[in-house]
Amino acid sequence: MLFEQLANPGFQGLPFEDGPFASIFSDLKSYDTTSPYTVAVTVSLCYLIIFLVWSLWQKRKFSEALAEREMHFRVLSDNSPLGIYQQDVNERCLYVNARWCEITGISVEAAKGSGWIQAIHPEDLARATQDWETAVQKNIPYYSMFRMVRPDGVVRWVSARADKMVSSNGELIGYAGTISDITTRKLAEDALRESERRYKSVIGSLAEGIILMEASGKIIASNSSAQRILGISEETFLSLNIRDGFWNMIREDGSAFASDEYPVTITALTGEPQNAVVMGAKRSDETLVWLLVNTTTVSHDENGKPQTVVASFMDITEARRTDGERRALELQLMQSQKMEALGTLAGGIAHDFNNILAAILGHAELTSQHLDPDAPLHANLREILKASHRARELVQQILAFSQQKPLEKRPTVLSEVLAEALKLLRSTLPASIELRGDLKSNQDVVFAEASQIHRVLLNLGTNAAYAMRERGGVLSMRLLHADPPTGLGASHNAGEVAQYVCAEVSDTGCGMDESVRQRIFEPFYTTKNPGEGTGLGLAVVHGVMENHGGFITVESKSGAGTTFRLFFPMLEQHQILNAETKAPDTTAVPVSNGERILVVDDEEIVGAVTVQLLRVLGYAAMAVQTPFEALELWDETHGAFDAVITDLSMPGMSGLDLVVQLHERGANVPMVLASGYIGGMEVEKKAADLGIREFLAKPFTHLALGMAVRRSLDEYQHGVRQLPLKFEPLAKGVQV
Repeated sequence: MLFEQLANPGFQGLPFEDGPFASIFSDLKSYDTTSPYTVAVTVSLCYLIIFLVWSLWQKRKFSEALAEREMHFRVLSDNSPLGIYQQDVNERCLYVNARWCEITGISVEAAKGSGWIQAIHPEDLARATQDWETAVQKNIPYYSMFRMVRPDGVVRWVSARADKMVSSNGELIGYAGTISDITTRKLAEDALRESERRYKSVIGSLAEGIILMEASGKIIASNSSAQRILGISEETFLSLNIRDGFWNMIREDGSAFASDEYPVTITALTGEPQNAVVMGAKRSDETLVWLLVNTTTVSHDENGKPQTVVASFMDITEARRTDGERRALELQLMQSQKMEALGTLAGGIAHDFNNILAAILGHAELTSQHLDPDAPLHANLREILKASHRARELVQQILAFSQQKPLEKRPTVLSEVLAEALKLLRSTLPASIELRGDLKSNQDVVFAEASQIHRVLLNLGTNAAYAMRERGGVLSMRLLHADPPTGLGASHNAGEVAQYVCAEVSDTGCGMDESVRQRIFEPFYTTKNPGEGTGLGLAVVHGVMENHGGFITVESKSGAGTTFRLFFPMLEQHQILNAETKAPDTTAVPVSNGERILVVDDEEIVGAVTVQLLRVLGYAAMAVQTPFEALELWDETHGAFDAVITDLSMPGMSGLDLVVQLHERGANVPMVLASGYIGGMEVEKKAADLGIREFLAKPFTHLALGMAVRRSLDEYQHGVRQLPLKFEPLAKGVQV
């Protein structure tokens, strides 16, 4: 039965009839199948045959599966986006896929062995090799990025990975890995890095500070200008939030910004840009820097809300200071123009007013000379003369104040200047301010220009009144002898002065703190409200004191009043005597020799009183009102005059032009220039060039007039001509 089954066609082709089993198979057919031996052998043989059949079947099945898997691998490998390669334990290439060849441009045959290594860029070969050796030594997966040069010269960036392959017993049998073409990504990264480098270069080169922050306020970037302007390092910036208490921001009026009022915070909350916001920020060194801030949104989240915000700001501290200086210069220019206009006005007023005073003073002197000194009217005339002299001094002060009159220092009794200042302040200050004066002093003569000292005292007095404007108080002036404060004398050459006279001006007003006291003498610095002061007053005071060889000190406390002390070098007795000996003798009566004087003045009353004064002094005088009349009279009389007194300012022709015309007519007589307002050094120089040596400042006394005429005639004494003693009346002249 068994043999019949073995002879079954299904077993045909099995290795039973051929090979080593053929004889056994043949013998089995001849054995008795009923024998136990035969049965045992037959069963064993059957088991063997079954095992062999099963083994062959499994081998065929395994081979088929292996072929199928290999086919699947090749399909996957050939269609993989990655280049795949395999190496043996000696790192020789055994296999590469189509994608590997496509990336590298190397054929399969050229890649096998070590040919593929030649494709690595020469500049990257050492690094790629080092990365491989490191991975092998550390028994870790290999990873590296390098360039490969295709045969056509195209350079591709690849990312290479590999790991070891081991057998079932752990033995190393080779390596397998992949490469991916990252050229596009690498170029994008390089472009991004270059763009970032350019961005940082541009942002870093900006003079404006740039801060980038999240909507939450966290700072994520800053440029070098922001770090420089605010004095904060980049690391510190990155640790800050714009909303925390680190920032001390103030407005232009000095009030503080709340953190939710910062422009960048408003932009982060609303998305609205903020432009040209001026903010003051305290640097890390506590100095204040002024910023012009602009903010805007850079990006938004998916809901359209601000995600990142950028703030740009400029340091305008210097610009604000320059602008302040510009405004100060404009104010100074306006003040200068105002003073120039005031000077022009003062000059015009002085000219007209002095003409009026000349008539009053002249007639008063003439009348007093014809009255008995004991007559009741003589006392009235003395008051008129006194008032006239006071008015003349007042005009001189106005001219000095407007700087239209040259200032001359002379021995000055300081107590008299203080008394005048107190008198003027008493008439101008409100009743709520009490004035006190202690001006007793036996030695208070200083070398000074009285009008300037008068201005200094008035300035200090009005400042004191301003400090007491709300509650009233006491303003006092006193004289005392005091040594300079310790340490101050050396800086002001006090050691060269034996004694000082001190004029003290004090008040019980609001006073000032130390920070204000340190700056009060700076030009244009003022604590007054806009429109109430220019900040020039105390600077002028300081300059006047230095010009007089003195100095000024100030003591003050907030709420405790202020005391200014003016220190003047006191004149010694011998200095006073020397100054007096240099002064001309004004008591000598000038002597007339009957000279003929021509008076030219457009004010008829001034010309008339001048003629009368000259006649009282013994001169033969005649007056005309215009320079043209003077020239006609000169021509008609053939210059029958010994001297000419001419006003400076007259309609149609000035006194100086008249002198030029007379010189052209051959006039060789002394000329005296009279005016209520000379107008400056330029006029005096031109007059001197024309030979004019004498100037009469209106209003003049008969004594000043006589001395001026006498001096001018004496200088020309050698050239005086003998003329008739009597004038004939002329229709065009005014003979008095």
